[in-house]
Parts: sequence; C-alpha cells; structure tokens
Amino acid sequence: MKKKMSGSVKWFVGFLCIMAMLTFISRQIYTSKLAIVTTGKMKNQAIAHNIRAAGTVECDSLKPVFFPQGVLADKICVHQGDSVNPGDVLAVLNEKSLKKRIQTLEEEIETKLQTDGASAGDDAVPIFTESGMRIIKTAVKNGQKVKKGDLLFQVDTDHLLRLINSLEADRNKDIISRNGLINAMNAPQPTDEFGSPIGGSSGSQEQIDSLTISINEQQKKIDRYLEIYYNNGEIRTSAEGTVTSLSGKVGDVTGDSSALAVISSSGKVSSTVSAARDEIKELKAILEAGGNIISEETGVVSSVTVTAGSFAAENNAALFIADTTGDGLYFSAMIEEKQAKYLAIGDKVTVALRNGRLFTDEAEIRSITNSGENFRVDVVIDNAMFGLSEDKSISYGEVGELKTSSKTSDKYYCISKEAVHGSGAEKYVYVAEETEGFFGPEYHAVKHSITTADENDTYFGMTSAGIPDEAMIIMSSSKNLTDGARIRLNDSGLMENDSAEA
Repeated sequence: MKKKMSGSVKWFVGFLCIMAMLTFISRQIYTSKLAIVTTGKMKNQAIAHNIRAAGTVECDSLKPVFFPQGVLADKICVHQGDSVNPGDVLAVLNEKSLKKRIQTLEEEIETKLQTDGASAGDDAVPIFTESGMRIIKTAVKNGQKVKKGDLLFQVDTDHLLRLINSLEADRNKDIISRNGLINAMNAPQPTDEFGSPIGGSSGSQEQIDSLTISINEQQKKIDRYLEIYYNNGEIRTSAEGTVTSLSGKVGDVTGDSSALAVISSSGKVSSTVSAARDEIKELKAILEAGGNIISEETGVVSSVTVTAGSFAAENNAALFIADTTGDGLYFSAMIEEKQAKYLAIGDKVTVALRNGRLFTDEAEIRSITNSGENFRVDVVIDNAMFGLSEDKSISYGEVGELKTSSKTSDKYYCISKEAVHGSGAEKYVYVAEETEGFFGPEYHAVKHSITTADENDTYFGMTSAGIPDEAMIIMSSSKNLTDGARIRLNDSGLMENDSAEA
C-alpha cells in the first residue's frame, strides 16, 4: 500500500515548480531585452584603393600671341580648340584704331625728345611680372648693362607650381560642378501619365554659363603662370640699356603693381622712344596687312582672352597656341596626398573624356608632383589610345576624369568599417565571446582596441589584429554596447565579411 505524500511535501514541490517557472519567465524577459547583434569574421587580404580625379588635357608647349596695346579688335577669327597653321589669320584689328595708336606714339616720341632729350637715364622702363612668385635669384646689379632677352630674375618654380596647382584645383572644382549641372540638365526627366514632364532640372544654363566664364578666367591666369613656369621661372628683360633701379630681391614675393627693375637705354635715344619706334614699326606692318594678325605657329588655340570690339590688356597675351605637333599632349589631374602613395610613374590608368564617351585603359603616368596638400598627376595620352583619327583628335583644354584601382602589396587583417568604433588612435571593436552559463551558453560583448595601418572606403586594415582569426566581431547591434554586456546573436548567427578586394 502506497503512502500518500504529506501536505508539507506537496507544498514544497509546488513551490519549486512555481520558482522554476518564474525563473524561466524571468530569464526569457531578461534575454528579450538583450542587444541583438550580427557578427562577422576578419579577412586576411589586400585592400583596394579606388582613385578618381577630374582633370584637363594639357600641353607641354604654350605659345602666347600678343596684340598691340590700345588697338581695337574688329574680329577674332579663331576660338578655343581651333587648329591653326603658319599664315592663318587669327584676328583682324581696326585700321582706324591702328592709325590712331601710331599717331599717339609719334606724338609721345616728339614730346619725349623735346622735354627729356635723348640723354641716358631719362627713359625709365619698369619691368613688371605676375604677382605671388618668390624670387630665388637676381642675375643683374644696379648699373649693369643688359640686352633684350637677358636674364633679370629667376623665381622659385616649386613655389610657382604650388600656386598653379592651387589655381588648377579651384578650376577643377568648377569643372566638376559645371559637368554635374550639364549632366543634370541632359538627364531624362520623368513624365506623368499624360507625357508631361514632372519636376525640373537641378541646374540652369545661367549657372553653367557663369561657371564656364569662371573656368575660362581661371585658365587665362593659369596660362600666364605656366608660361613663366615652362621658362624655368626666368624673367627676362624686354628692354636694352642700363639697370637704374633694382627693387626685387632674393626671398621677395612679386606684387601686383611694383616694378622689379627699371632699365634705361645707354644710347642717345631713350628706351621709351626706342620701344615706341619699334611698336610703330610693328603697327605699320599690321596696317599694311589689312589689320590681320597672322599665326606663326602650328597648333591648337588653347584660350582666347580678347573679344571682338575690345582692347588687349597691357602685357597680357590675347591668345595662346598649344604646340601639338609632337608628343606634347598629356592629361593632368590633382589627387590627395593619401592617394598618391598608391600610384607610381609608369602605372597604367584609365582616362575618360567627353563625359565618358571616350576612354582608354592604357594611359601611363609620366610624373607625380608634390604640390603641398595635393599631388599633380600627369598622364601620357594620344589619339591612338582613344581610337581617334586626326580629324577627330583630342584637343588641348578638354575636361575629363582619371580613374584607377590599386591593391596594396601587403595583406592586412581587414575589418569592415561598420564594426569599428572610435576615431584617430582610439579605435576599437566588440567581439562576441561565448561562456557557459547556468542555463547553457551565453554571449558577452568584449571590447578590443585596434591599431589600423591602412584603409579604404569600406575597410580598416591592421598588420597585427590581436584578435583570434575566428573571433566573432560584432558588425551591428540593436542597442548601444558596453564592455562585458550580455548580448544575443540574431537568428542568422555568424556572417562572413565581404572581400576587402572587391
């Protein structure tokens, strides 16, 4: 005969059942409040660096063409991008304006001879140049005699290149903005059920025209500096005589209006009179040619600074001709310093022109120049690379884009950037570590500091991880994490990272 369980034992067993149930419910409630995390593993592989930069087609040789000062241009016969040969008419000057300028110069000569005579020292000719350049050499002294073309000063070409690169960077930003507006205007617009356009273009022709004017003005200034740069920074005299004043010194930065030197003729006729007579001779030759300015060069017009009905500015070239008869064309773009270390002279890159309609993967880097904050990359290009014939050749001044992808030679322990917290030298990740709890396996978020050696847009790379290869790195969490906090893995559990090389 079985003994019946006493009442106290029944109560005790019931208490234990209730406590077990409450514990289970409490655990379920607690677990449901834990952060749900997704994890992934590190990858030991190279990191790919994608480089994209806007740029322009440049030329090694730019030859300026000057119009006579103070003479009206009736017609400009060429435009940027036009091909020219010796004998081609570049512009037509107003004959009345030519005659008036000749008359003015003759009157000035007469007045100069009557008032100052022809003695030396009365014919000061100031020598000006572009502003912002640092002088590194003075080749003359006060009292020294010079001839036309003699070296007066030399400026720091590295400093000048930084100035040019800064101007080019500003120009390229405007080019990118303008191209974006053009693409926005040319993009197909959505229509409603009746075929009427919905919305409008994000750009306007007025904005594009304004940016084009700004780009052209910047290019003109760049061309003037490039002329000096390609002459090795040398500033030469356009007058013959004796140096009577020398204000430019080594270390000085050229200003907007101050003369670097003053030169006067040592002969009986002042250089002012002599220069005026030379100018009259040139003006009369143009007048005899019907006012035509004739090209002496073969090449492509890179820029035109004078318009019909206007006057050429003093000491400014009216236009520039790019000498494209040789292998002088190249593509130039500016990249950031952190990108430059992944490129080398001789590397093949992609150059795309005409909004991507023309491109080549065979363009070779010929130079990488440090310009301070940025680096200038020059790439060799020619018509054959783009499959173009001579009548459809690439032109000086065309805008385009440089693209390339370079993988690191070393392999790294790669972690997705979404898993990394902190910044600078204080970066860290959380790793899901498993422990055995009372009710089975439990997971905790454990903080690990990391030191990165490289990165791209997606990954951080480390030479030494300090984390086990199979560690479950927390990629995302439903809640903010703290070191040691309990966590719950999502239903998918462990996820594999994408390849760092992709």
